[in-house]
Amino acid sequence: MAVPGARFAEGRRLRTSRWAPETAARDGAGFSCHLEEMRRDQALQLLRENRASLARLGVARLFLYGSVARDHASAESDVDLLIEPGDDRFSLFDLMRVQDACTRLLGYPAEVHDYRGLARARDFRARVCADLVNVF
Repeated sequence: MAVPGARFAEGRRLRTSRWAPETAARDGAGFSCHLEEMRRDQALQLLRENRASLARLGVARLFLYGSVARDHASAESDVDLLIEPGDDRFSLFDLMRVQDACTRLLGYPAEVHDYRGLARARDFRARVCADLVNVF
């Protein structure tokens, strides 16, 4: 899926890890390609540059959390994102489109969650709120 008007991560070197059963179950190949670790500043810059593209997909607000937000990511880390949809009709399918777009924009696996879920999941909220970085 192309992201209209998006600017993508460039110049990153891919590293291929060894075969892993958990990767085989996810992508069918068993080999995973990872980039060198994503830095917080890189993620913030790419996401902010692509705010308009993400807004067209229904994202009103975007937050970064997890190892990338703490600037402790490894080559195997994903980028954890929390979104606040701009519309009550935002669906699981929309969430998956945003996740795919963020993965492509960042050139790194993205894990996207809906901000509204924080109210329902206390454990998740406690883990996430300490790291939350406002992207836009």
